[in-house]
Amino acid sequence: MEWNHSTPFNQSSVVTSGISAGGIQLNSSRTLPVAGNIPSWLTPSAGNSLASLRSLVNQSDGQARWSGMSSITASNLMAAEAPPQVANSFLEATERLLKDGSQYKQKHEDASRSLAGTFLTVGAEQHPESVKDFLDKKRQEARGALIESEASVCIQAKRREAYLTPDIEWEKFKENAVSQYLGAGSGGMLALLRSQKQQRSLDVSGSQLGDRQLTKEELLFIQTLRDCNDEILTTHSAVSNLLERFSAIFTTLSTDKAVRELWNAFSAVVGHARSDARAVTTQDQVAAFRSSESFNKLLIAGARSYLELSAYTVAEEQVRNPVRDVSNELSSNAASSGGESTNVVVAYARAQLSKSRLSLGESTSGTRLHGVPVWALIYSAIRLGALRTAVTFCSQGDESTRDFARYITEYQRNNGALLASSLHELQTTYRNQNPASGNSDLYKQAVMAIISRAEPEQDFGGIIHSVHDWLWTKLAQTDTSASSPSSSSIDLTLQKLQHTVRSRFPAKQTDDCEAFLAFVLTGQFELAVERLFLNVKFRSHAAFMAIGLKQAKVLLISHETQLASVLLKRDGLFFLDLASVVRIYADGFRRRHLEPALEVYFHLSETPAVKVSHYDHQFSNLFEFCVYKLAKDTGNYAELFGVADAPGTAAVAGLAVPRKGLVHRLLPDATRVVVALAQDLIQNGELVEGLELYETTKQMTAMFRVLLKVLADDVLFPTTARQRQSLLNLATKYAERFQVAGGHDDVTVRNVYVMLDLLTFLNRVDNQEYRQALAIMRNINLIPLEQNAVGTAVAAYQADLLPEVRECIPFVTLQTMQALVSCYAAEKERILSSRIGAEVGSPLRTANLLVSGVRLSDGLIKLQATYRKQSHAILDFGNKIPSQQLPNLMDLLIKLEGALI
Repeated sequence: MEWNHSTPFNQSSVVTSGISAGGIQLNSSRTLPVAGNIPSWLTPSAGNSLASLRSLVNQSDGQARWSGMSSITASNLMAAEAPPQVANSFLEATERLLKDGSQYKQKHEDASRSLAGTFLTVGAEQHPESVKDFLDKKRQEARGALIESEASVCIQAKRREAYLTPDIEWEKFKENAVSQYLGAGSGGMLALLRSQKQQRSLDVSGSQLGDRQLTKEELLFIQTLRDCNDEILTTHSAVSNLLERFSAIFTTLSTDKAVRELWNAFSAVVGHARSDARAVTTQDQVAAFRSSESFNKLLIAGARSYLELSAYTVAEEQVRNPVRDVSNELSSNAASSGGESTNVVVAYARAQLSKSRLSLGESTSGTRLHGVPVWALIYSAIRLGALRTAVTFCSQGDESTRDFARYITEYQRNNGALLASSLHELQTTYRNQNPASGNSDLYKQAVMAIISRAEPEQDFGGIIHSVHDWLWTKLAQTDTSASSPSSSSIDLTLQKLQHTVRSRFPAKQTDDCEAFLAFVLTGQFELAVERLFLNVKFRSHAAFMAIGLKQAKVLLISHETQLASVLLKRDGLFFLDLASVVRIYADGFRRRHLEPALEVYFHLSETPAVKVSHYDHQFSNLFEFCVYKLAKDTGNYAELFGVADAPGTAAVAGLAVPRKGLVHRLLPDATRVVVALAQDLIQNGELVEGLELYETTKQMTAMFRVLLKVLADDVLFPTTARQRQSLLNLATKYAERFQVAGGHDDVTVRNVYVMLDLLTFLNRVDNQEYRQALAIMRNINLIPLEQNAVGTAVAAYQADLLPEVRECIPFVTLQTMQALVSCYAAEKERILSSRIGAEVGSPLRTANLLVSGVRLSDGLIKLQATYRKQSHAILDFGNKIPSQQLPNLMDLLIKLEGALI
């Protein structure tokens, strides 16, 4: 067996080993990487060179032999049409190798100990003699082979699909493989190999081929998207509330709570922020709007509102379903305070104090209300957005809280902000406090700092218990009037907060859902979608979110591709590669679900067509290209584009009755796609399928041009009589259908009719029916048989015939002369045979003529003169037309004409 892999190695290794009962012998010509180290090609500095691993396993008489590392070039790999199927074979061989090695390890344990640390010099290189070291190296090679195999598959897939999907999958695969390898011990390597082999087989047979089954959740998304697409086609405008429609699906669908929270946050924030985006049409306008102060205010207000409402909902649920029996106490609280919000705030404050492990029986500072420190209640009320309840708590507290009530009242009146004078006054008060005295209240500090925006860098340990709480404290202190990070060294602007969030939630180190929430609530929609998209579990949601953002006119879209990423950073902004997001998602199920795939691809109608040298066709947008790829890869042409004769519909007098396919609703003019597919089919020898595609879009001129070329090729490069007759029948069928339909008789159609006559003529010649063949030629007068018709034939050749037919004329001229000579020979034989009384058609013997002394009659002389006149007309015509295909046409004609004796 032979395996080829293609991942960069800095070192190659060739190991030949024999193990016998007498001891251990290790021979090698190159040095293996030291066991336990990660190969250098896993580092970012690894080059782009490719390597090939050949592994041969032979087992006999208790021996195992391994061989091979050799190099191949990247160009050789890219030239291969099919991805190498190497992973499973190598894994199976490696499993056997490791099992055998484990048996030998126990057998030669003493020898291994004695040889540990001992090296034998082989040439100029050295190798460790321990079986353990040898097995470690084989494990390292095995894992390397896994990644090499995946790399080759990804490279081939990228070459076929012409976009960056494999790069993303490859980076994820390599990351997982490295982490698994580092975590796998000596005994876990076999299990790792088996799991990877199984996963690879699932990948090949499943979603990578586009056969994935859509979930119920995805089908609901697709149905909503279909309604949206119909609205777009009708109104020719974007559907700005598409995200709200997607989010509404989860009100009736039982799904993962985390997914529901993602959609609620996403639709709430984007829906609030897009309210001023109605006039946005171009990407430059989207970028300007996203950088504006108006967007900052809308975004922060929407984000805070969501965080406050979600926290209030959770606290309210705790009141309705308390963990412990506090219903009587909460009822008395509600009665004394007069409101359900008081109940909710008290329950929330108790829960927060419990998380902070602060005893409710201990006082921090200030008065207690409902058994809870008053500043904890005030903070909780502000956190839940219940500012009126916070004012009520202030009025019920001590002197310090009653004086603070005016700030909260002003804070509520100005939509979560203080006036400049109050802001400065409260900041001064906060900074004059002495936290070292031990009398400061943690909740009081938090309330004063958040309202006055005095501590944007403070995380308030002991109070912050979740990402939601941390984001809320930051958003509450964000200055929406500042337009740039450099406006102040103290103020927290949205741009500063975005930078903080990016550094706090790095990829691969933090939870994807928490990072998504942080990116969304700080207006980094592209980063949020990208983070969710790279998690296969949430990929479908990310794709629909990206489409919804595009419809809401708040998405920054990149038409450039970035290797191993769907993001592109330019001028400090992040742009999402929407095309890759949509295509990667839809390609997973497109073979099984054609119509849903089209509904998703439709949102690439405004994206420029991809430019790939692998395809020779030009498309107006990426949606057309995706339709082309979908049809080409699935072969469902009739379902996608319809058929000429609808099943169950009676065709009137042979007239084709077109039936539209799935594509025509979203792409009424699919001409470019159909023509491209038809050209590919015909080029691959599937003539009938290609002509049917032409007919579905009524591309009759193009269809007849193809027929003309095919008929001309059959003349120039003759096939079997059966194939020619089949082609003649096919062309005749389309010609008759065109006549019945009353099609316009243009020059292409007329030339097809000429080619049909020529093929009929050639069939007669092949069947030695020369008289009928000459009758056909006299009827069409393409090759003149009379001298006075030469000028007309030459004029018709120059004016009426297309290049495809002109190329055939020299060959047809020669065949006409051949038919003429053969016909003359038959006539001559008939006359001479009748003179000597011989049976017509019997061989003519010169001896009979000599004995009888019969001379040529006047009829034979007249026959010869007639045929010579016809041959002279053919010679004259042949001399006046170009003959690149038959340079010696005149020589051949003259030789044939010489037979007229």
